Amino acid sequence: MAAKRLIARTCLAAAALVGTALAPALANAEPASSAHGSMMNLSIRGEAREDIRTAFLTCEPTGGSHPYANDACQALKDANGDFTKLTTEHSACPLNYKPVTLSAKGRWQGKPVTFEKTFPNDCVAGAATGKVFSF
Repeated sequence: MAAKRLIARTCLAAAALVGTALAPALANAEPASSAHGSMMNLSIRGEAREDIRTAFLTCEPTGGSHPYANDACQALKDANGDFTKLTTEHSACPLNYKPVTLSAKGRWQGKPVTFEKTFPNDCVAGAATGKVFSF
């Protein structure tokens, strides 16, 4: 009887030691799906409340509802997920003022991403962001 108690206490102590050793590693661990995942909700809002377009973009693997997902993911990869560093295209845009606000919220390679910027019109917005907001 004493031997059974000794074995039980030894097993309990060993389990506690293993749990204590793993706790710091598990506390900083991220789920495998979000560790390097890149997914975001993108939107384009016009002046009117009902004037809104949205797309869902995933990279690594490329997918979602974005019609140019491959090009958008490549542009974001080139900018390291920083929307302010997207390569701009040279374009002659009209001077009409019909503002649009581009927004992105999600994760790029596991890190949170939030972006919002208002442009004077669709043409200027497209020239500044390439295929990322082409939907």
